[in-house]
Amino acid sequence: MVDVIARQVLAPIEPYREGRPDAVVCELFREAIHWSLAARRELESSGEGKPAPASTESDDPERFAHEVVARSFEDFAELREHEQAELVEKLDQCSRALLEPLLSQQVEWRRLWLARAVRIGVPCLGVALLVTVGPGMLDDRRDLARGRPWKASSELPQSAGCKSPDQECHESSGFFFHTQQQESPSIEFDLGETKTISSVIVENRTDCCAERAIPLVVEVSENPGEWREVRRRTKDFDTWRGRFSPTRARWVRLSVPRGTFLHLARVKILP
Repeated sequence: MVDVIARQVLAPIEPYREGRPDAVVCELFREAIHWSLAARRELESSGEGKPAPASTESDDPERFAHEVVARSFEDFAELREHEQAELVEKLDQCSRALLEPLLSQQVEWRRLWLARAVRIGVPCLGVALLVTVGPGMLDDRRDLARGRPWKASSELPQSAGCKSPDQECHESSGFFFHTQQQESPSIEFDLGETKTISSVIVENRTDCCAERAIPLVVEVSENPGEWREVRRRTKDFDTWRGRFSPTRARWVRLSVPRGTFLHLARVKILP
């Protein structure tokens, strides 16, 4: 079952190379809870009897379950690490609380899960791939900034940044560009043609000076020199996913509207 897979992911035979898989585990538990609720509804509608109410020492698990099912993997991925860890524990408890009443109707339970095996298999395979290659791979494949030229408003002569269009290079591991100290430093991406975009993912420099990227303004343009703001970040961040209403743009600019340096580790632009 999906909840069993989730617990196995939390306790791998070998440690993960990069971070913890808590966001993926949250998604696995979300699917387990979704099918638990579906099984309860089907048992009630089939006339085989209503499962006993789920019981737990915490808040009503069925109400919490419906709230969780309405969320998505992206919601989980945006949480901070300690928030993900806390949510994993709550989802585990909720999943167990929903399953316990259903176990008393074991025969019916097996029939329902067998009927869903094919439908569950495809999403589970996708989640397993996420565990193997990392959640960021899907964003990498959709990234419209990948391989596209970028231009910083200035370049600090002694900094070791990358050359456009690269955002990764041996010369620099903490950032891919570094401006001089100036008023409203910025970096501008050319997507090559007008496209529909709806979010950016920005990885801040982590070895120092992350506060220099605050406030970070995201602007878009279809025509040279005609910029409009679509998103702004005013709090410190390590990685920020800035969502906005889908909009058409060829150029995307990130800037800090004050006197400072600007340096970032990675920028992704998503449709």
